[in-house]
Amino acid sequence: MSIDQAAGMLRLLGNSARLRLVLRISQGEVSVAELETELKIRQPNLSQHLAELRDAGLVGSRRDGAASRHAGARPAGARRSGGRAATER
Repeated sequence: MSIDQAAGMLRLLGNSARLRLVLRISQGEVSVAELETELKIRQPNLSQHLAELRDAGLVGSRRDGAASRHAGARPAGARRSGGRAATER
C-alpha cells in the first residue's frame, strides 16, 4: 500500500459513521435494516457510506431476497461459497 492509498483509507475511516459501520460489520454479517436500527443512521446515508466502504474493499455485500447483507471483505483472492473472489463482488 502506498502512502497515498493509506492516507485515502485513513480519510475514509476518519468519518465516525463509516468507522462505526466497519466496526459493527466486522462482528458478523448484518442487514441494512439491522445497521439502520443499531447505529441510528438513516437509510439513504447508510447506503452512501456502505457504497464507499465497498468501493474501498472494506466490506462486501450479497443479496438475500429483497435485503442486502453486509460483511467484512475477505482478503484478495479468498473465495466465498459461491466461488467468487471478494474483489469480484
